Parts: sequence; structure tokens; C-alpha cells
Amino acid sequence: MTHGPLARPVRLFHYAVAVVAASVATALKVALAAYVVPTYILAYPAVMLTAVVGGMGPGVLATILSAAMAWYWLLPPDGGFHLPSVQEATGLTLFAVMGLAVSLMADLLRRSQGRVERLEQAHAIHVAEEKFRTYVEAAPDALFVEDARGRFLDANPAGLDLLGIDLGTLRASTVADFVPPEDRGLVRRKFEALATVARIDYDRRFLRPDGRLVHAHVRAVKLGPDRVMAYCRDITEQRVMEQRIAVTTRLAALGTLVTGVAHEVNNPMTAITAGLGTVVEDVRQNLEKLSHGEQPSPSTQIEQCRGILEVLGDASEAAARVARIVQDLSIFGAPSRERERLRLKDIVAGAMRWLPSSVHNAATVSVEDLGAPDVKASQGQLEQVLVNLLTNAAKGTRPGAKGTILIRISAGSPGMTRLEVVDHGSGIDPANLTKIFDPFFTTRSSGEGRGTGLGLSLCHAIVADHGGTITVESEVGEGSTFRVELPAATKFITDDR
Repeated sequence: MTHGPLARPVRLFHYAVAVVAASVATALKVALAAYVVPTYILAYPAVMLTAVVGGMGPGVLATILSAAMAWYWLLPPDGGFHLPSVQEATGLTLFAVMGLAVSLMADLLRRSQGRVERLEQAHAIHVAEEKFRTYVEAAPDALFVEDARGRFLDANPAGLDLLGIDLGTLRASTVADFVPPEDRGLVRRKFEALATVARIDYDRRFLRPDGRLVHAHVRAVKLGPDRVMAYCRDITEQRVMEQRIAVTTRLAALGTLVTGVAHEVNNPMTAITAGLGTVVEDVRQNLEKLSHGEQPSPSTQIEQCRGILEVLGDASEAAARVARIVQDLSIFGAPSRERERLRLKDIVAGAMRWLPSSVHNAATVSVEDLGAPDVKASQGQLEQVLVNLLTNAAKGTRPGAKGTILIRISAGSPGMTRLEVVDHGSGIDPANLTKIFDPFFTTRSSGEGRGTGLGLSLCHAIVADHGGTITVESEVGEGSTFRVELPAATKFITDDR
């Protein structure tokens, strides 16, 4: 049975069918009156069709209309409602009774079919509900139903196990009862966000009554204006494993760092110790000679002084190398937190002033400014990143030919600004691409061009501290592109500031 806004138009259609069917039957009776006796038999299909389609009311209407039209046009004299004979009145009455009976039977048939359909639908719904409840009850993930005020309405067994409570306690509780104090702001904002979106996904913690913290990934779905269903997957073991891996990774990185520091500091310290030992021994020997009255010639004294100065010079250079390593490590371990609004082109201009002559001797540096959002950063640190990248690029130029280095400024991925250093040098071996940002890693084992191996790792540490990323693309023999992306500031700085 049809209900709601469509019910009235449907009922009117059924009565219209009755009128049309009775009219068609009467027209056929008039046309075939000379050939079909009795002519009432032509009206029965119209009544039956109307009753089957529309039910009792339209069937009765079709019966009355058919009888009235037959009385008016078929009973002599036709063209009026004259008093019929007994025989005609009996036939008309029998037709009306049969029409009413047919309408009643058709309506009962329709109603019984409707009941059967409703029973079948109700059974199907019951089976589906039982199947769904079975799935929900057996689901390994927690499921909670909450109202608009955050009160729990229902949960599956996995949800009760997650919180360590029973259903009665749950229904007397709210979401806020299981949130650690430091996480309440996050959970409140996520819950309020469901007013504007249909679904949210986030990670949060549950505080159980026994004091245990449970980490879970939550997917909250809005069921209506006052219902929320939350699916929660327990990821506590995953978080514990991630923490263990992080600790192991940090320890491994610390071991690599310590080994690198020991190696890098040991060589210059050996030079310092040996040099100072040589100077001390020379001075001791000269003092002994002077104490015994021996007087070296001026040329001998000059030669000894030159030797001592050379040794001290080497020791001083080694000490400066140790100082640079310590300085780099201090930046690596604790980057500056001072930030200001900057334009990338200003950072490039500042870095160009600090470039060592070796870079200009090895390559021609050009700048391509495609326009980029501002950043909030430490100018000195970003200049250091760019100087390190340019110095590294200059070292990769082919011997005997002056190379080219391009600094490109542009907008990066959505919400980011991009700075690229492109060279056409020797490139980087693919086997080294995953290690170039590791502390103390260098492809130069010895020689004048060998550095501390901290340059690119410092770049990585500074960029990461600014919330950005640094990546590299390289092909051996073709060159390399180092790409730095940093979060863009919300507004541009105009040139007339």
C-alpha cells in the first residue's frame, strides 16, 4: 500500500481507471448490443480490471458507472433513466451485486498479497538485521554509537573490551569520560568537525578506568543530526612497536654519529698531539743545550723556529677542523628556533655573498626566480643550507671545465615553496643516493676536496626543523637537482614593505 505524498495521486489514478474502464465497456456494449446478449458480460472485465488495479473503491465506482450507463443507453427506451421492467431491473441488480462481489474479492486478493509482501519484507529485514548484528558482534574492531552530546548509546563486545567496562556502565558514560586531559581539546575539535563533514579519521587515546592508555585509529561517521557511529581499531601494539623501532633507530644513528665523530676528530687530534709532542721535544732539547752552555748558531735557531712554526701551523689547522666539526654538530643537534618572515630571493641574495671563491672558480651560478610564497624561517640557517648545496654542486663539476649551477625559486606543492639547486656535473651514484644525508658520509675519501661529511646532513636537519623536505634527483654523468620545499607563509610580502 502506498503512503505519504504519493498516496493521493495514486488513488485518484485508480478512480480515473474506473471511469475510463466503465466508459470503454459501455461504448463496447452500445456498439455490440445487436450481437452480444447479454451485453452486461462486457462490463465485468472493466470492473475486474479496476478492482484488481485500484481495490474496492474504484471497483464499486466502475460497477455503479457501468450500471448507470447501461440503464441510460441500453435499457429501452435508451437515452434516459426510465423505470425498467422487472426483468431489466433484475438483470441490472444482478450485475451490480456481481460487480460488488468481484470488487470485494479483488480487494481481498490485493490486501492478502500486500500482507504477504509486507510479511516477506519484514522477514527479509529481520534476517538482514540479524546478519548485520552477527557481523557487528563478531567484528574485531570496536564500534560505538553516540548521540550529538557525546553520550554512549551502544557498543559491540570489542568496544566494551577496548574500554574494559560493561554495557550498563557504557550507557551511563560520555566520550569525555575516557579521554586523557591533554587530549580533550583534540577530541572535542574532531567531534565538532562532524557538524560540517560526514566522516573524520584520526588517531587518539582512550583512558580506561583501570588507568591503562589505549591507542586507537578512529573513523567517525555521522548517521544523522543526532547520531554518530565510531569505528575504533586498537593500534596500541603498533604504537609500542613503532616506539621500539624509533628507539632502536635513534640508537643506531647515535652509534653511527659517535663513530663518525670519533673518526673525524681522531685524525686532527692525532696531528695536534703529534705536533705538540714534537714542539715540546724540540724545546726540551734546546733548553738542555742552553743549560750546558751550548749556543746554537743563528742559522740553526732560525731553522728550528721554522720547524716549530710549521708544526704549530699544522696543529692549528687541525684544531680549527675540530672546532668546525663541533660547531656543525651543535647546529645539527639543536637548530635555532628564531623565525622571521622571509622571501626566498632575499635568502638567495644573502647566500651568494657568503659563497667561497672555490664555487665561483668551479662554476657560473645563475638564479631563476619564478615567484614563490614567503616562508617563516631562520635566514642564517637557510643561507647556510644554500651555501652547502652550492658548494657541494661545485665540487661535482667536471675537472678542467667550468660548470654551471642554477638556483631556481618557485611555488612548490600545495602550501609549499620550493628552492632548487641544479648542476650538470658528474652526478651521484645510485648506490649513494640513500646515504648522502647521513652524518659523515662523503664520496671523497681523501684529498683537498674532502669535507667533514656533515654538509648535507646539516641541510637535512635544518630543513626538517623548518617543517620542510629536501630531496635529490641525480643521474651519473648528467648532474643533480637538490630540491628543498618549505611551508609557505599565509601572505606574500610586497616589495614596498
